[in-house]
Amino acid sequence: MSIGAPHIPISQIRIKATATPISLILEIDFETKMELQNLRAELNFDGSDAFSSEDNLHEIFEWLTCNSEYEFVQPEETGDLTSAPLLGIRDERGNIVQRWGFMDYQLRAPQDDLADAGRCRFVGFGASSEMTLKELYETPWNCMSDYPKVGYPWRAPVLAKIDFKNENGVLLEARVVTNRTRNRFWIEIKYSDNNGFGSLHLYQTTTSKKKADLWIAAIRCGVIGRSDEENSNA
Repeated sequence: MSIGAPHIPISQIRIKATATPISLILEIDFETKMELQNLRAELNFDGSDAFSSEDNLHEIFEWLTCNSEYEFVQPEETGDLTSAPLLGIRDERGNIVQRWGFMDYQLRAPQDDLADAGRCRFVGFGASSEMTLKELYETPWNCMSDYPKVGYPWRAPVLAKIDFKNENGVLLEARVVTNRTRNRFWIEIKYSDNNGFGSLHLYQTTTSKKKADLWIAAIRCGVIGRSDEENSNA
């Protein structure tokens, strides 16, 4: 075993799963978190991002999927238009009765959150239609706990984002970003142009982590991206 290699076989990493009405929280203990950090350092030693690969995700989650009701499912099975990793539960007939997606997949992998914070969050599909705006505002969110407390190595890390179309079919991107010291937060909604997402449609900033939590939760639960009619009915 090389220096820094994990003492726990990857396929035996124990992950605790806790389902809530809108998400699936996966957690590991401190020792396992350190093992994952060692594994990441070893796999990415050559400058690659091998630790964050899909193959490695399935290997790290092997114990969970073999010893619980949760398993990886494909979006083709559920009709979901996403490339996010999906965990689901099947009934005795093999039908998927509940599913969750790691919706920050464009920014990082679930195993990166486990290595950094000891936990990751998969969002329940259908949560956006089940959660009302009143419930969103009254829920004691703690989204910041999903992110490492150390300083970020880049200027404006994205904490959450979603692409959606408005009622006129215009493609928009909403995202919450923060600075290196994580003492200020911004929410931006940008129009899409030929070079990606360019001109700003909405821009707000705050130093309140509670307000930033609410912005992140609104993106994760699909409240941002819902039509005005859907939100008014909620």
